Amino acid sequence: MHREAGVDLTQEPLVGLGSVCKRVSSADIAAIVTTLAARGIPLHCFGVKRDGLARIGHAISSADSLAWSATARRSGIRLPGCVHRGPCNNCPRYARQWWQETVDVQNVPQQTALALSFAA
Repeated sequence: MHREAGVDLTQEPLVGLGSVCKRVSSADIAAIVTTLAARGIPLHCFGVKRDGLARIGHAISSADSLAWSATARRSGIRLPGCVHRGPCNNCPRYARQWWQETVDVQNVPQQTALALSFAA
């Protein structure tokens, strides 16, 4: 439909695909992502969990997820030294830690695994 409307997605800096959070571990979303990436479409996938990155991380430009926040909230995770009320579900320190752990387990360059940066 984009092509028919005269929109060349390969010329866009980034094209959003999502939310894939409910389907990211399935073969069908992997097929969609790899097909679009093979056509030269730079993809940002919304709602990608760690296990999903293992499957599609090589084919995307960036991804995001709130899995870190949900995990902190549900598990009551609170990093030592945090002074905020409640768990670290909105904590920049915990978000950075989660991001680093995610990048470390993916075995792919950081800019491919997750295109995120955090100010120190």
